[in-house]
Amino acid sequence: MSIIDRILDSLIKYLQKTKKDLQKKRCKRPKKTPAKVKVRPKSLPKPQRKPAVKLPQVKKEIPPKAKKVSVSSVAQKPKMVLIGDVTHFFPRIEVAVVKITGADLKVGDEIRIQSGEGSFTQKVDSMQRESVDVSLARKGQLIGLKVKQEVKAGFKVFKLS
Repeated sequence: MSIIDRILDSLIKYLQKTKKDLQKKRCKRPKKTPAKVKVRPKSLPKPQRKPAVKLPQVKKEIPPKAKKVSVSSVAQKPKMVLIGDVTHFFPRIEVAVVKITGADLKVGDEIRIQSGEGSFTQKVDSMQRESVDVSLARKGQLIGLKVKQEVKAGFKVFKLS
């Protein structure tokens, strides 16, 4: 018998032994003891119950009806106005070219860029027209807009107000 056969035999014996030990441990369950019943001798009288003490009743105050608050006044969604469309994206410098077709856009405005898959919001930090920084873009202009994420041509740009 070779060394490998001896090792395999000893391993098989060990596994069989541990398997039996595990089965024994699983089968051991604590035995349930029957509940003890108190038996009162017949010579003793039944215990008497004390009469219940009535507590004074307290009048419940009815709270005044709460004012109805409309959902629109609690959490108003920001109004989205279409500004324009992304026509090109430069990934190296993370700049999107946007054609303004709707409302004016200023530096500091909050915008949402939307596509079919998803959207993201950001603040307008930097805006250029023909390589010159501008603070206002009007309808019909092409601007370069620094963006946080990658965008593609056809994405819609909305102004949040």
